Amino acid sequence: MATANQTNPGTVSILLGAGDGTFPTHQELSAGDSPQSIAISDFNGDGKTDLVVNYNYAGGISDSGASVFLGNGDGTFQPRVNYSIDLYDYHWVAAGDINSDGKPDFVVSNYAIISVFLGNGDGTFQAHVDYPTGGSRQLLIGDFNGDGYSDVVTGTGEIFVDFGKISLLLGNGDGTFQPYSQYLAGPPSSFSAADLNDDSALDLVVSNVYDTSVSIFFNLGGSRVSLTSSENPSHAGDPVTFTATVTPTFRLAIPSGRVKFFDGTTFLGSGVLDEKEATLTLSTLIVGNHQIRAKYVGDGDAVGVPREANRFPL
Repeated sequence: MATANQTNPGTVSILLGAGDGTFPTHQELSAGDSPQSIAISDFNGDGKTDLVVNYNYAGGISDSGASVFLGNGDGTFQPRVNYSIDLYDYHWVAAGDINSDGKPDFVVSNYAIISVFLGNGDGTFQAHVDYPTGGSRQLLIGDFNGDGYSDVVTGTGEIFVDFGKISLLLGNGDGTFQPYSQYLAGPPSSFSAADLNDDSALDLVVSNVYDTSVSIFFNLGGSRVSLTSSENPSHAGDPVTFTATVTPTFRLAIPSGRVKFFDGTTFLGSGVLDEKEATLTLSTLIVGNHQIRAKYVGDGDAVGVPREANRFPL
């Protein structure tokens, strides 16, 4: 077991288990100031457990980031290697395969961004790339839209502009992310993911800071688009209205942005979503069969607008 001790200078406690529920062996690793969370993975592919620990210099932006400890396989670790980020207010770190190359990466939440460090597979990491989140404290990696790529969920607390929400960033599978969508929750203090209703999609459970409740977000398995037409078949020259309905990843959220309409591969036009629906009316379709399709493209800021989640008193 490993714990981060939020002191200055900070330490990480390693407690080795005896196999009977006790931890008789204890050692301390020197970490940066105020370490707050730990993630475990095998960063150099040697089959031995490694650690990454975030740290935050108490004075602000100087000497803040994450420390990587490569394990020796006997409960001891090599000296830490630091990866700095010139910002402040670090809260969480998580490890996962962000770019689908089979090599573990790690992500650090930092105020209103996440910083992504892609692993080289030998225990070293590339320079971080940052993505806005609207506010970041807690951090969770999982596949929330069922495309096989790692996504990231972060939570926002009372000090953020986007107060009391969770942000979802869908991964593209190459180490990059789509613009975030947000859902009201809490404000959240911690969360976890599991398939709560046996539909093979990860749901979210969020504990709320200021009341004795949790928010449960049931996953719909990724945004889906359905398409209908006002007349089918129709007469040549008659106006036909196509309506696209977008169902978001999580229930009780309203997607925002635009939907593009196509006839095969030919672009016909676009419509702005209003309460999950976008429409396009045409009277120029020629006689014959048409393969009309709709593509949800989101918008430049966020692909979702928050709405209150289900809340269950404890």
